[in-house]
Amino acid sequence: MLGKTLLKRMNNEERNLVKDGAIMTAILTGGFAYLNYREWIKKDFLRSEGHYRFHSRTQNITPWKQLYFTWWRMPDEEFNVYHRFKPYFMIGQLDLSKEILIPASYTD
Repeated sequence: MLGKTLLKRMNNEERNLVKDGAIMTAILTGGFAYLNYREWIKKDFLRSEGHYRFHSRTQNITPWKQLYFTWWRMPDEEFNVYHRFKPYFMIGQLDLSKEILIPASYTD
């Protein structure tokens, strides 16, 4: 009720300014909500894919030969199709003394 009386007291230019502000606020809020909704749908899909693929049979990937992991240089698309969310296990021990830290940027 107070809003109506305030709008009635405004001149035409001020009313148009309020109207444009309301329209822009609605557009920005709607766009923000839509982007969050799309992100939620994407996360929901990934979660459902993970639940489905985690129920598959667990595979042993212990390197019995000297052929170590062939998937570490694999393209992203192939990794996502064949190995993402797949349960694997290894037999053995992890030797942390042989780890090498590679910096993100190399400087002299």
